[in-house]
Amino acid sequence: FIQDDHSFSKKNVLRGIHLQIKKPQNQLLYLVEGKIFLCFVDLRPKSKTFKKVYTTTLDSEKHHQIFQSAGVGSGYYVLSIRSHLLYKVSELYHKANESAIIWNDKDLNIKWPCKRPLLSINDQNNLNLSDINLTNYKDLMKL
Repeated sequence: FIQDDHSFSKKNVLRGIHLQIKKPQNQLLYLVEGKIFLCFVDLRPKSKTFKKVYTTTLDSEKHHQIFQSAGVGSGYYVLSIRSHLLYKVSELYHKANESAIIWNDKDLNIKWPCKRPLLSINDQNNLNLSDINLTNYKDLMKL
């Protein structure tokens, strides 16, 4: 891992679903504080689990870590008063390499534990998965 990132959020904030489409990152996630509903979406076009969704809950009191493979997008919803998520990444973050899918994408049908999350302006403008041609990204096609 070459970089550590921190994300601080308050209750009802939803972040994601984010993905590095160029130079995809492996990530090791550790929740330092709080409780979150975590969602992963396999966005590797050649994968047997392409477009499959996996969800889990992380609770800082359990001290679990979770590994996210390059080419898998992620998002999370804060269940506790606040959260502090630490993630180690295998590639440097570059805004131009990022893409994001809207949290309530109808094709993914993710069962989020909320109806009206708090979203950043950026996350409000995320795309539907059907609007992103993932096969155009050679880095994702290698995975």
